[in-house]
Amino acid sequence: MIDMNKSIGKLLLCLALPMGGAVAGLMLPSCSDKWDDHYATLSIGEGSIWATMSKNADVSNFQAVLEACGYADLLDGSQAFTVFAPVNDNFTATMRDSVINLYKTEKAAGVKETRNKAIKEFVMNHIALYNHSVSSLTNDSIVMMNGKYAVLKNNSFDGMKLEATNMMSSNGILYKVAGQTTYLPNIYEYLGRDSDLDSVRSYIYSYSIDEFIAEQSVPGPIVDGQTQYLDSVTKLTNKLMSSWMDAELDVEDSTYWFLAPTNEVWNKIVPQYERYFQYDAKVAGRDSLMYNYPRIFALSGTTFSRTVNTDKLIQDSAAVFSTWASSFTSRVYSWGKGFNRYYIFDNPFDEGGIFESTVDVQCSNGLVKKADLVNWKVDSLRTVLRSNLREGEYGGTIDSVYSISTSDPVYYSVASNNPFYNKVSKNMFVEIAPTSTSNIKVLFDIYNVLSNVPYDVYLVAVPLTAKDTLLTPLPTKFRATFYYHDMTGKEVNVKQTSKDPFVTDAYNVDTVYVGTYTFPTCSMGLDDAQVKMLVQGNTSATEVRNGTGTKTLLVDCIIFKPHVSDGE
Repeated sequence: MIDMNKSIGKLLLCLALPMGGAVAGLMLPSCSDKWDDHYATLSIGEGSIWATMSKNADVSNFQAVLEACGYADLLDGSQAFTVFAPVNDNFTATMRDSVINLYKTEKAAGVKETRNKAIKEFVMNHIALYNHSVSSLTNDSIVMMNGKYAVLKNNSFDGMKLEATNMMSSNGILYKVAGQTTYLPNIYEYLGRDSDLDSVRSYIYSYSIDEFIAEQSVPGPIVDGQTQYLDSVTKLTNKLMSSWMDAELDVEDSTYWFLAPTNEVWNKIVPQYERYFQYDAKVAGRDSLMYNYPRIFALSGTTFSRTVNTDKLIQDSAAVFSTWASSFTSRVYSWGKGFNRYYIFDNPFDEGGIFESTVDVQCSNGLVKKADLVNWKVDSLRTVLRSNLREGEYGGTIDSVYSISTSDPVYYSVASNNPFYNKVSKNMFVEIAPTSTSNIKVLFDIYNVLSNVPYDVYLVAVPLTAKDTLLTPLPTKFRATFYYHDMTGKEVNVKQTSKDPFVTDAYNVDTVYVGTYTFPTCSMGLDDAQVKMLVQGNTSATEVRNGTGTKTLLVDCIIFKPHVSDGE
């Protein structure tokens, strides 16, 4: 359904009102006198549009449809409209009866007036609000009552010849057109028409609701303390599109490409992604999380705003940026350099690109680019299987320190004249130092870990000279233990797989490989980190006395990088 409030303004919200009678939601005078005053038009001709049509027998079939759908009073009233009436030669009696029967069938089935296909796709596709006259210079895009856009030129409308123009009436203008206008569904609407896309349609549509807009509705009497509305204004909202997908595929004045997975693609990737989102039995809302996250991430990186992805940008960058893509600064902040091009797809039209061999369907607000199983090229390593980077200086990264042996964390910035400037992530790190001769013990929180994904774990250590160039460069030894939840919600742990402690590089920023670990439960979206990494110093007192090691550890960040190939 069209988001009428965004498409054509408040007037169409009145048109959406569910009312009784033949017009049922299209009787503008019932909204309020204010609407009448605001949208009344000066007399520009004799008789109403309805009266003008009645005098022109060659548009009688179209007028019969309007009457059957309850538009006679509307077009005989005071609001200003422009009507594009197809002539009988191109809109036959058979066509007329087909539209009328469709209206009656859907009305009997309880379909809302503004969702009735006869009204939405035919009647409202031939009527525009306000007066739209033409001259020899006219070349305008006008908004129809259903929110669709159509091009009006001096001699054509929606590509069809104008048989008669500027037929003035007291409440608007009538045109005679050599044919019916084309109703082109938007992307959201098209999903409901293609049986190949039933799965993705079902999920996206499940988030659609009619939201009641009290301030734009017409209040009536108060019964039992509750206001009864004479006319209830509603609009379609879909939080999946507006929030998660960041692409309102039902809006006519925005343009998108939607890479649509066919049923066979959906039925493959959703079960695959379900493995990544297994929550333990104690997590609140577990079932909802396990159902929604695999499907949300199956849609991640599939919508592309044409406002952002102009032809020039695609040509210059040789890439397309999905609506999930972040700015370069945000990407580096979240994931660091080297693997931060998530939701960005290079050479999309080339061999192996995400748009190679897609079937394109033109919609009123962009393209549906259908991809079957053979041509689905979205690499999960670009979307759901993202590296998880936890900066040492993040406020929520350090869970706690063992206060008997370890001082409170101290955060430092790398000075601009230091040799390690721009070699440390965001030029910040945290110092974990001992309180005495004991080794350090610090617990790091790792959020948003996926289940059943092997992660290569790295601790990025910073040399002492990044803090102060006058310090003696010394390595640090440490061991690691991981805590996580099993499927019952019990916390368990696993120690590092290597026997020997890890040793940092005294002279360089060192990405220390800690091991590859797989966790049985997911913590994506949870407030509490279920995976924790305990780092314990392992430098001996002898090494400290001999000047061959230090118990102080400077941490840039911790990285959990998926160790899988696409499709695993």
